[in-house]
Amino acid sequence: MPDFTLILRGRQIYSGTLAPAATEPPALDPAQLWGFLLHDYQVGDYWGTDKIGKTRWAPRTHGDPETVTTFRKEERVSLSPAWQDFHKLIFTLAAFGEADLSLFGMLEGAFDSTMAPNRVITNKVGYPEGYMPLCMAGNTVRLLSDQVYRPNAKFGHSYKIETLDASKTPPDVEEVFWEKPWLWSRATVARYAKPEDNIQGLASPWQHVTPFPQLDAWGAHVPLLNISYGGWNYVQTARVQLFAGGPVPNAYNPPLTRNNW
Repeated sequence: MPDFTLILRGRQIYSGTLAPAATEPPALDPAQLWGFLLHDYQVGDYWGTDKIGKTRWAPRTHGDPETVTTFRKEERVSLSPAWQDFHKLIFTLAAFGEADLSLFGMLEGAFDSTMAPNRVITNKVGYPEGYMPLCMAGNTVRLLSDQVYRPNAKFGHSYKIETLDASKTPPDVEEVFWEKPWLWSRATVARYAKPEDNIQGLASPWQHVTPFPQLDAWGAHVPLLNISYGGWNYVQTARVQLFAGGPVPNAYNPPLTRNNW
């Protein structure tokens, strides 16, 4: 394991070793029910109106967050101090492969940028009281049942999925990060690839999907919590492709490996 020293304003903050990050995604139990959250371009005309009614405007090369609307998205979660630490540790695991709050200082700017009140996950409310129970396209969810629900007429046909339960004490953060990737999302952005980008592996320029940029300097996913009160939520069936377990699907297009698969 490599030696690592963090010096901030002439003062040593941390010195030690960092565990190497995992390179293979965990295998999902085929006895469970799994769903892949389809990318924006997979559910309709990306630059028009897709099957679930989301309107997209002109090709914008800066990209749009690939949020997947959930039934409970307006039931904002106010993260307790313990859950705030849990989320910070998810960030250090993504960047360094280690759950260590002493490393978080290097990521604080990236974290604050991700959680800013003008960003999608805490939109118009802010952190920590306004965490929105959303999912991100390109990620995996665990279905609690194969039953198709209709929580109300407006939201439509849906699957019930497992989430972290904000009403309980946080679980073991390393177990969630390494073994339960359906409980956190790799944040994704849908972009329109410019010809000069010369990106290989795209069938069409509007199919480009990249990570949120905040942890690019560390080559890491930007992790968001899949969380609600009670540990459940609904996502629309039109946004879910069922699959039979095995390796966790790559979140990006073309596929991209970050520090942690």
